[in-house]
Parts: sequence; C-alpha cells; structure tokens
Amino acid sequence: MVRQVSSNLNARELLGVWQRESISIDGKAPYEDSNVLWLHAGNYFADIRWPRSGEGTGLTSAFAGKALWEPPRMRFSHEIDLKKQLDEDIGCLFLLNDQLIEHGKVSIGNKVIRFQEVWSRITKSTLEHCRVAYKSSARGTGYIVWVGDHVIAMEETDEQFSAAAWTHDHISGWVLTIGLGDKQRLDGLLHSFVAGSLATPWAECELS
Repeated sequence: MVRQVSSNLNARELLGVWQRESISIDGKAPYEDSNVLWLHAGNYFADIRWPRSGEGTGLTSAFAGKALWEPPRMRFSHEIDLKKQLDEDIGCLFLLNDQLIEHGKVSIGNKVIRFQEVWSRITKSTLEHCRVAYKSSARGTGYIVWVGDHVIAMEETDEQFSAAAWTHDHISGWVLTIGLGDKQRLDGLLHSFVAGSLATPWAECELS
C-alpha cells in the first residue's frame, strides 16, 4: 500500500532516525556506496554521510539546519554544511511498505540533478525524545541533534569543520560511529549537551 505524505498525515511520523538504503540519479539504477544517517527532530535535522568500508566511491558530507514541512515537500535549509554546495534542498516524500521515498532535484553549479532516495527507519521517536542545540557566533556555527539513542554534532570555525555521530549503548555509553575534524572537542560538547550543561553561545532550540 502506498501512503502519500500529505497535509492529512501528521508530519511527526517523520520524527526519528533514518538510514538510506539506496539512491538513484537521473533515473539510473539505484545503488548505495555510503553510510547515510539522517536524524529528524521536528523542525530541525542533521545528516552525515561517509563511504562504506571497502568502497571508495562514496562521499563524505555533513549538514544540518532547519526543516520546513510543506506537504508533500520537506525543505531542508543547510545552515551548516561541510561541502557548501547547497543552501537548501527540497524533497517530495511518501511512504511505501514502511520505507520513506524521497525524490527531488538539486542544482549544483549549472547542473540540475534529479534524485530518488529510499530510507528505512532505524528508530521512531517523539518530540519528547528529541533535543537540539545550536550556536552562531563570531567563533563559529554549530548544531547538535539528539534523537532517541543517536546524536549527530557538527561545528564550523575559521580553522576547520568537525562532525561526528554516536549511538548509545547501555553498557558502553555513547559510542562514536564516525568522526571528522576535532573529535575530542565534539565528544566534550556531546557530554555537556547530555548533561544539560552546554555553555553560551550554545542554546537549546524549541522543537515543533
């Protein structure tokens, strides 16, 4: 059964942790060469991508920002982005057999690329199990997005771009999945965020 994501569907069904299963570019055969993790926390999101082990074709990227639901489209504003190729991207979303199908197009330079991505949900969530922190100052921009047992954090300064993702294990605590740049600093931010002790200019965001 195909269930169209529309104004009749509560957008909170999109809350959670999603893993990409495949991507198709310009109508070509679907494939997957990357690990892709998307955390959706209401009106905020974070996305991190890195090559699959043993497959050198995947790209490393990380971006986060605000998400605006305009059924059936989701507008993702890239307020922080490792690649800096896009200010935003827009995808049309619908559910098919418990998978989320996203299709749309992006413009990179003078080229328009049409895509379709297939996502599977790792974790379903509610706003009560999501938290987001943001900073914007002369010292840089950053986002930390926490959904269930997953956190993605990223921070950009004049010196470098850092990004990391963790999962929570009840025995080992927060376990690093992927890290770029200053992983030690991000690990410190993670633990301050979890403890509710992030210092200014970081501030928690109101979710909707």
